[in-house]
Amino acid sequence: MMDSIPNLWPKDINVKIVSPRAILRAQVAPLEKSTQGLLSVEVITRPLDASDEVIHELDIVARPLSNLRIGILNVVHNKKNVYPARFEGFYVDDLGMVKDPETEPLSASSETEFMKLLGEILGSRSIRALIESLLIQINDTGLAFASKS
Repeated sequence: MMDSIPNLWPKDINVKIVSPRAILRAQVAPLEKSTQGLLSVEVITRPLDASDEVIHELDIVARPLSNLRIGILNVVHNKKNVYPARFEGFYVDDLGMVKDPETEPLSASSETEFMKLLGEILGSRSIRALIESLLIQINDTGLAFASKS
């Protein structure tokens, strides 16, 4: 009788799935390398007050500019069930990817979807303009070379 009962579990379970936090943290080294260490990324994780959710804040940090910190986006998800994870923040809203953040938050229901959306956000014109503006400020002050010493 046991042989006639099929396996009802999903066939495509990915045992190497990673969290939004791990994906965000993996973006630190590429930006540091691309900007020769002038810009960095920090991911700050904390529980949301009075809820079962956690928030990951992704900030770009310009150390040569007195550690100027600019929040790029926030990712919010349930502490136990990390997907769906929703994206929040000025740069997310600025992309026009979200019509009404109150009723239709930009969210990812899987690791694959999360990486796709994060790539669209980080690769956007708004983020490129921010990175270039920070690098210009560093270069104009002559701090690009001073920070290497």
